[in-house]
Amino acid sequence: MGMDSLMSVELKNNLEKMVGSSLPSTLTFEYSTIEALAQYLLEKVISLEVVENVEETPEIEPVEDFVDDILQLSEAELSDMVDKELEELLGV
Repeated sequence: MGMDSLMSVELKNNLEKMVGSSLPSTLTFEYSTIEALAQYLLEKVISLEVVENVEETPEIEPVEDFVDDILQLSEAELSDMVDKELEELLGV
C-alpha cells in the first residue's frame, strides 16, 4: 500500500477501534493491498460473506424514457411531483 511502519501501525490501530477487535501487528504486511485487507476484515474479523451475484434485480425504467416523461410535464405538474416526493422523503 506504500506505507511506512508508523502509518501501518496507525492504520491497524484505527481499524481495531472501528471493528472492535484486536488485529495482528503484521496486518498490513500480510494483506498488502486494499482488496486483500478488505477481504480479510470482511471474512475473518467481521464475519461477513461477500455477495457476488444478486438473484433478482428490480426493473429500472430507462433514463431516456423518464427524461421524456419529465419534459412533457407542465411547470405546475412538475412542481406538484417534486412536492409529493419531498413529502414522502420527509414523512409529512
